[in-house]
Amino acid sequence: MNLVTILIPTYNRPQYLKFALESILNQTYQNFEIVISDNSPNNETESMLQSFNDSRIKYFHDPNGNADSNWDFLRHYDNMNSEWVHWLMDDDAWKPNHLEVMLKTYEENPNVSLLMSGSEEVDGDGNHVKFLKHFGDKIVKKSGTETGRDLLITSYNFIGMPSHILMNKKFLRFGDNACWSDEDRGFFSLIDVSTWLQLLSKGDFMYIPDILTVQREHPKKASHDFKILQEFSIDFYIFVQRAWDQKIFLTTREEVIQALKGVYDHHAIYNFRRKMNDERTEFLRKIIQLADNFINGAEELPKFEF
Repeated sequence: MNLVTILIPTYNRPQYLKFALESILNQTYQNFEIVISDNSPNNETESMLQSFNDSRIKYFHDPNGNADSNWDFLRHYDNMNSEWVHWLMDDDAWKPNHLEVMLKTYEENPNVSLLMSGSEEVDGDGNHVKFLKHFGDKIVKKSGTETGRDLLITSYNFIGMPSHILMNKKFLRFGDNACWSDEDRGFFSLIDVSTWLQLLSKGDFMYIPDILTVQREHPKKASHDFKILQEFSIDFYIFVQRAWDQKIFLTTREEVIQALKGVYDHHAIYNFRRKMNDERTEFLRKIIQLADNFINGAEELPKFEF
């Protein structure tokens, strides 16, 4: 039975975290460790964790840390005894058979580097909202490069949040770039997409319709933050530029233009029109100009420099 390392960054949401932990401890597959990094300014989360008497839970608390240092701590965590790693956001949870089904499906499909399942969306109180099945009720399997192309051209993360995906460490870079792209720039806004592209470059994609994850939607969810939405646009430009430079996922000029138009129709142009004056707005201004130059005939898509 292979050890699974479960990484949970948390901030001041002990009740949500408790639900997430209970969903892990109730898994039908039990060979795991849970590593929690907490940058809450108080001890409420630590007090809540005292009700869990399980040696597999490892808790680290830095009340003086910020979101970046919290994530950074976990991405550098690497247990050499574990073959698998799985992020779980503190406001999400898993169905009891999540790990079992994921591991069994990977075992039966060794060429698959990214496995996606269906999920359930709940509200802030845990009430059912809807089931999410991006590819419907049929199993889908296709190449990673085709899937990465679809993700970039649509500028839509249909694979979902980190809570959804169990990852085999043989497809990931650990050490200074654990679960991240080659060029970590520090915003951490699209860590999931960066990781999905990394995985998709190593093998096939597979979708199963089983509902394995519980995704919580609530007003304080990080992805609803306007500043983070701005960062999405910056990240997507970097992903598109890297794909074009390496001739992976996007191999023709037409594909790159389609991807850039999708990104800025959905994200940057809208955000830019909000006329916010901060560092992110200046980054957007610069990126929009670079994208426009390429769309209008420039031979190169320049690398963005912060």
